[in-house]
Amino acid sequence: MTTPSFHTPLLLLLLTIFVITGKTQGESCEALTDVNGETCTLNDLTDEALMTACTNINLEMDAVLAAEAEESGLEPKETYTHEDYVKGAALCLQIEEDLARMLEEDPDALLKMEREMMQNNPEVMLSTITEVFQSDPKLIDDLIEELKRDGEEIYEQLLNELGEGETFHDRPELVAGLVVHMLIQQGAGLHDLMDMSGEFDGDEEGDEEL
Repeated sequence: MTTPSFHTPLLLLLLTIFVITGKTQGESCEALTDVNGETCTLNDLTDEALMTACTNINLEMDAVLAAEAEESGLEPKETYTHEDYVKGAALCLQIEEDLARMLEEDPDALLKMEREMMQNNPEVMLSTITEVFQSDPKLIDDLIEELKRDGEEIYEQLLNELGEGETFHDRPELVAGLVVHMLIQQGAGLHDLMDMSGEFDGDEEGDEEL
């Protein structure tokens, strides 16, 4: 009588356990940096992790998906599925890759695009700078301090635009409007946002119509 061998079934059991637990024990799949196209794909990530593909380049996932829908002649959705977020993350990663390649080929390319957009689409720049202020309110504080010191008349004009109990943090678009106006006048870009100290003095006449 032959003694039964458990060698093969045992190996199969161990292999199954390894496959099931291998990703958890050996490889993480929680962030974009974990994606390798094999054991971890974009589809494996949570919606929150996928959204970082866009926020890493200062874009909102919903805005990217809405723009993609409009470009395809479709109506933007009110709610998005996990599949949509996977698609949006791929789009943002592609945008990031394209920007990196463009800057490598021409370091001034982004600067030129900013200036062109500033001249042709001030509304877009107003929205962009407003979002920058919303994400970093300290920028508003810094610019208001400059205005108090070097552009008191403009500061008073902006102050009069505030409603009762409002602060400039509640109305970032007011300060953003001033910044867009000044950047257009100076032919500058967003990178100059923090280099405008001392530039308010003497601009009151040009800002009267804000």
